[in-house]
Amino acid sequence: MNGALLSRLQVLVLHPLDTVALLEILSRAEIQLGTRLPLDENARNALALMADGDGRYLLNLVESLHEFALPPEPLLNPDELAVHLARRPLNYDRAGDEHYNLISALHKSLRASDCDAALYWLARMVQAGEDQRYILRRLTRFASEDIGLAAPEAVGKAIAAWHSFERLGAPEGDLALAELVIFLATAPKSNAAYLAWKSALNTAREKGTLMPPKHILNAPTA
Repeated sequence: MNGALLSRLQVLVLHPLDTVALLEILSRAEIQLGTRLPLDENARNALALMADGDGRYLLNLVESLHEFALPPEPLLNPDELAVHLARRPLNYDRAGDEHYNLISALHKSLRASDCDAALYWLARMVQAGEDQRYILRRLTRFASEDIGLAAPEAVGKAIAAWHSFERLGAPEGDLALAELVIFLATAPKSNAAYLAWKSALNTAREKGTLMPPKHILNAPTA
């Protein structure tokens, strides 16, 4: 969005919700459902952490748990909560919210250099039947945009993982995705090239009629 347009708009910056706010959303959702989810306090906090500041995603998790019709006792601990949520991909919809929620969670985990979380979200998508080529395309873009010049070899590794999967297929080729996710999560991050390119594009749009200075023109046109 260019500066001229921004000057005519009121820009609202949306920040991630903290744990207190997410737990409040959880309580309100339970009131709407007319039941309290069978989670101990640690599991409730774990559920809020899984949402990663996203209230809508938290509501999706609450809905998933509610559909299991769990008994009120015993209360689930964080490990048992993770087991139940891991069963959810059986109802995964590639065109629905869950599709975008999981790829978003994978991206956020990679940006946070959280290797374990990134592998978990990758496994969720693969088990749900997501197209590995879609995941590889997103990972290749991540290598270019979010790692960039901090580790230029990242794009090459992404392409190599893509080739490996094409040669091996699933499930053998899934290991190439896992290895790529581990590399991307642990690699240094820099979006400097991405930001510089976006800035250059914006400048070209705003000042696209500027002539090159004479000292860099070809001699016949100088």
